[in-house]
Amino acid sequence: MTMQALNNYLAETARHRFKWGELDCLIFSNNAFHAIYGEGWCDDWIGRYMNKKTPKKHTQLKEEFGFDTLFDGVSSKLTRIDYIAPFGALVTAPVSRRYLNGEAFGISNGSKAIFKMNRGLFFYPLDKVSGAWIR
Repeated sequence: MTMQALNNYLAETARHRFKWGELDCLIFSNNAFHAIYGEGWCDDWIGRYMNKKTPKKHTQLKEEFGFDTLFDGVSSKLTRIDYIAPFGALVTAPVSRRYLNGEAFGISNGSKAIFKMNRGLFFYPLDKVSGAWIR
């Protein structure tokens, strides 16, 4: 896992706009995870969490994936931690007005949580994230 691979992905992504189903928080975090580890944390979710142009509602997500909450779904793939997210950890926080299940997905660079927003990247204090998971 390399910081340089993450930094390259962040630099490339920063100039692109947020777009549901193309470059939203789930795709952003999955691709960032892929840059670090060589595989995404939710490759099998890509394309399945959306209706045509909008994210599925909670009941549709439950039916599609079989988990009661977003955190349960992520925890079925990664290990939830209750300490400051280290480099490469998947993180969540309520940092956007329009988000899936009340949380946005991001990635930890070891000093900040990074989220994809409409025009660029948003850096958020790690001690303020609502969830963190490691491989």
